[in-house]
Amino acid sequence: MFKGATALQFAAIHGNLEMAIILIEHGARLDVPPPRSPHGRWPIEGAAENGRLDMIQLLWNANNGPFDDKQCQKAIRLAEYQGHFGCSDLIRELMAKSTAGSSES
Repeated sequence: MFKGATALQFAAIHGNLEMAIILIEHGARLDVPPPRSPHGRWPIEGAAENGRLDMIQLLWNANNGPFDDKQCQKAIRLAEYQGHFGCSDLIRELMAKSTAGSSES
């Protein structure tokens, strides 16, 4: 199911916050595409799909702001499909703050 996923993608999907922090501190990249499969997920998508609010916040902060809009929209859809409305709300809130911050420049 997760064949070809990076360690960070795997940690995000499974909500292993401590491992994600260690990986990010040691240079894990957030921009590595997921495996091409129906189950391939960017880290933020996997975190949202599995209801990992703390992981979403960590990834957003580690990315220094917004992810690609397509990633965010897919993450929102996956979260809502699984009933994780707190995750979809958080992503929308973070996106809105990023948009507001960029329009103030």
